[in-house]
Amino acid sequence: MISTVDPRWHSYAAKFELGARGREVFIKAHFVRHAPDRRSVRLQFRRERACLEILAGLAVPELVRARPEDMRTLLPPRSSWIAMRRCRGRALCLSNLSAPERIGAWLFLLEQLVAFRRHQILYTDVKCWNVLAAARPLSATVIDFGAAVPIPRTRTAVFAFSPGFNAPEQLAGGPVTESALVFQASVVLGCSLVGLKTHLLGDPRHGRGALLARLASSGCGALAPVVRASLDESPACRPHDFEALFSAVRGQPVPAAVADAWSRLREPCREKLAEVGL
Repeated sequence: MISTVDPRWHSYAAKFELGARGREVFIKAHFVRHAPDRRSVRLQFRRERACLEILAGLAVPELVRARPEDMRTLLPPRSSWIAMRRCRGRALCLSNLSAPERIGAWLFLLEQLVAFRRHQILYTDVKCWNVLAAARPLSATVIDFGAAVPIPRTRTAVFAFSPGFNAPEQLAGGPVTESALVFQASVVLGCSLVGLKTHLLGDPRHGRGALLARLASSGCGALAPVVRASLDESPACRPHDFEALFSAVRGQPVPAAVADAWSRLREPCREKLAEVGL
């Protein structure tokens, strides 16, 4: 059975019989009528598939082998597609994780972003909707690598535009560096704890001050200076990339519940993380 998840992008959920047991598979597919756009989409899907192959073993979707002839019976002609094992959970900001688990999941996210970077892949679409989290058992998965960029090309790359999570310089159309991604990653933490978005930085209930207060009340006040700097409107005042941000937070003391959540999330990825010194 196939059900459309997102009609705009022709995303489908399906159940395939693979081997002796059925396996639930998510099909990300897109059909474009015009040849120039079709080539661009095909390259995007090829890039995403390559990223998932390289990062297998980290907190990313697992690719599923599906025969092209099977896809032809399911999708329109000339569709680009990827078949992945269906991920558990909901967007981090909508998940049923507790506050300590959400902070632990954010620290885990930063570690994954650093691991991607050390595998020469810069993840540029940082937003809550691309981090799927579930509580029982605790898990977190980073999805959507269509806008990922090979590290040697980051100076000329165009980063993904994610409304609500973009840095001020992105909204202003100015020069964009990796510090914009640091800003986005910190907005993910704020969104998951207090509903922060870029346009709400000064809001008393959902802004930067509310986030710092929430960190303090959760026993994570030591993270506040780093988060405050990461959310600065001036790129020069932020950590310059994911490595710098993670280095600044990893040594800070956090409550046992936060450290435990982070430890449980990273356990399935331990060997792959060790390959890049994490």
